[in-house]
Amino acid sequence: MDTWIDKSRDQLACQMFSGNIAQKHNFNSHITSVFESLEETYACLGDQWRQYAYRKACGIVRKFPRRIVNQADFQDLQKKRGLGKKLAMKVKEIVQTGSLRKLNQLQQDGQVKTLKLFGKIWGCWSANSFKIV
Repeated sequence: MDTWIDKSRDQLACQMFSGNIAQKHNFNSHITSVFESLEETYACLGDQWRQYAYRKACGIVRKFPRRIVNQADFQDLQKKRGLGKKLAMKVKEIVQTGSLRKLNQLQQDGQVKTLKLFGKIWGCWSANSFKIV
């Protein structure tokens, strides 16, 4: 007998980790690539909750069955469980402009650049990097 969790596994955002989705084609790779960059950036900054939120959003957008191009697609995406209003607005900004201001700002920040550079060194995680920077 299947439990409710087993039946609803594909609808739960916490089960949609971006690396574990066995979908053959990502229709929204232009959005998921931005969210993956933000996830990596917040991991370097040590902000685990934003990192988790972008990982979850990336999985939701990746699993969306068609390319998000118009308002109707955007409204269908907003109905997905686990995607909040702010992240939905970021998706809308990416669809409309092709980029995200927040990511551009973070990529220009000197501290973020340094933390990413130190993050590539073995044994130098964000806690140690903050001490150095």
